[in-house]
Amino acid sequence: MLKQSTRGIILVVFAFLVACEDVVEIVLPLQESKLIIDALIPVDISKKETPVAIKVSLTDGFFGTVPLTKLENIIIIYEKIEGDLISETGPIAFADIANNFGVYETVIPTILFQEDIRFSLYVEHEGRVYLAQTFFSMATPINAVRQGNSELFNEDDIEIVVSFTDIPDKDNFYILDLGFEEFATINDSFFEGQAYSFSYFYEREIAVGTEIEVRLLGADQSFFNYMDLVIEQSEGTFELFETPVATARGNIIDVTNIDNIDIFDNVQRPELFALGYFAIVQEFKETITIE
Repeated sequence: MLKQSTRGIILVVFAFLVACEDVVEIVLPLQESKLIIDALIPVDISKKETPVAIKVSLTDGFFGTVPLTKLENIIIIYEKIEGDLISETGPIAFADIANNFGVYETVIPTILFQEDIRFSLYVEHEGRVYLAQTFFSMATPINAVRQGNSELFNEDDIEIVVSFTDIPDKDNFYILDLGFEEFATINDSFFEGQAYSFSYFYEREIAVGTEIEVRLLGADQSFFNYMDLVIEQSEGTFELFETPVATARGNIIDVTNIDNIDIFDNVQRPELFALGYFAIVQEFKETITIE
C-alpha cells in the first residue's frame, strides 16, 4: 500500500502533466509533388480490342490525399522491331484529352500485342515530358484455384492454391493478383516448363461465400523486380499505384529537354522521374468461393 505522502506526490505530478497538455503541431518539411502514372494494361487476347484507362495523380505530402491531375497530352506509339530496324510504326490516340481529368482512355487492337512490338507512352504534364517503353509480356492459363487446409501462423489463416503450367523454353516472370489488393511475384527458376502450384495465405477475416477473383499476369524482369520491391516495402498489401513507395522507382523517366545533341539521356538527372509503371501484360482469371 502506498503511503499518504506518496499518493499526494503522484496526484500533484498528474495534475501538472494534465495542466501542461497542449496540442503539438509538427511541421514537416514540404516535399516536391511527384506525378504518379498508373499505366498497367491487362490484356485478354481472346478479345478483339483492349480497353485502356491510364490514371494520373500527384503525391501530396506525408499524410495528404492523392489528388488526380490534368495532362496536357498523352499518346502511345507502337513500333514493330525486326532486328535493328523498325518496320512498322503508328500512334494510338486518347479520346478528348482537353476535357478529361485524371483518367485517360483509349482502345488498342489486340492483334498488336506481339512480343516484337514495342510500346512507348508519352505524357506531357505541367511543361514536362515523360516517357516509358515496354513490350507485351505473355502469361499462361490458370489450371485451377482451390482452397487448401494448411495453416501458416494461426488456424484462422485461409489458404488458396493456384496451379498453372509454365511456358516452356524461356525465362518467365509472373504477378499474381489475389484480390483485396494483395499481390505475389513468381519466377520459373525452379520449375521451368513444368506444372506448378503456388500456396497463398490470407491473414484476414474472409466470410464464407466470398468470391475472390484471382488473376495471373505476365511480366518482364523489370516489372517483376518493381513489383517485388513494392510488395516487400508495403508488407504485401497495398493499393497499386495509389500510395506508391518512394524508393520503388518504375520505368517512367523525365525526358524534358533531351535533344540527343547536348543532353543524350537522363543519367545525370536521376531525381527526375514519375512514380508508377507502364506495363502491357497478358492476364488469365479464375474465381474461387471461400468455404
